[in-house]
Amino acid sequence: IFGALIAFNMVRHNLVRGVLRGVKVRIYTSLHGSLISLFLLVALGLAVYAFVRYVTFWPRWEAVVVNFRLLMFGRYPKALTWRPVLAALFIVVLGAVSLATWGPVSRRLFRFRKAVTILWLISPVILGIILYGIGPTFDSPNAGPLGTVNTRLWGGLMLTLIISVVAIIVSFPLGVMLALGRQSKYPVIRYFCVGYIELIRGVPLITVLFMAEFMLPLFLPGGLNVDSLLRVTVGFILFSAAYLAENVRGGLQSVPRGQYEAAYAVGLSGYQTTRRIILPQALRAVIPAIVGQFIGLFKDTSLVAIIGVFDLLSIGRAVLGQQEYRAFQAEIYLFIGLIYFVGASAMSYASRRLETRLGVGQR
Repeated sequence: IFGALIAFNMVRHNLVRGVLRGVKVRIYTSLHGSLISLFLLVALGLAVYAFVRYVTFWPRWEAVVVNFRLLMFGRYPKALTWRPVLAALFIVVLGAVSLATWGPVSRRLFRFRKAVTILWLISPVILGIILYGIGPTFDSPNAGPLGTVNTRLWGGLMLTLIISVVAIIVSFPLGVMLALGRQSKYPVIRYFCVGYIELIRGVPLITVLFMAEFMLPLFLPGGLNVDSLLRVTVGFILFSAAYLAENVRGGLQSVPRGQYEAAYAVGLSGYQTTRRIILPQALRAVIPAIVGQFIGLFKDTSLVAIIGVFDLLSIGRAVLGQQEYRAFQAEIYLFIGLIYFVGASAMSYASRRLETRLGVGQR
């Protein structure tokens, strides 16, 4: 719902106003241009009418309506559905507070920035406690409201968002540290970071996922069993961190050398120079690239279907495997595509808002 509202607001502010302004400026340029514009306008109206008629034709969406909960939560226990909803609400509220700290009232909320940062860093642990639970399994007689739910029961959009959110949160600081380590004056640190980045970037993501799922257990000590979802998520984190490090390195190289010299001239240490002067400018310069990386990560989560993890796309295929829903392929895939579109549009819109507030591209 939050993503849909953001996407609607983006369309209302940008698309509608842009279309009206373009019509006013271009449609009355000449008779020839007016006829072409009128023809295209009629064709667009017919296309929109056909799309709306198709979307609102109720019987065609029976497969989505009947399997809606399965597409959202997988096989997560129905009685515990409030836990994924609570986890989503936690991320939405934390994201709204984060945006507010950079907004017009940021001075009032400045003292909360450190607390918000800490919450983001520990949010994977909080999400794990809410979704996985603690104590005995949920179906045990003495299980409380936070009874353990095995990750084999997780699936659908919930699983897609878990992998995306956790990978984004963890890979960002890891990528920044790799970018800084690549420019370190210590050869051991520099060579390690360069080797890691080049090795990961030279391997396809699907190979990393296969190694995390099938090869990693072979190297673990006997009796040590790492959860499959955790292995896949770590694979996404390691892969994303390598590409993110290159984006941040580009931002570090864009900072003029005079910024370093000015910081040293006023007596700042290397750590203070990096934290207060260099890194803020570097991250600000590469916000579009970083958000683009996160959007790509969100869409790449569909690759986990190949290794048997039941994400949103896998659940959609499972629904189509039912005899009564085999004729609804267009509806299922359109619904899944709209979810990915709304999620990517929401991140893109938030990125543009952040760029505007920070003055990206302005001197």
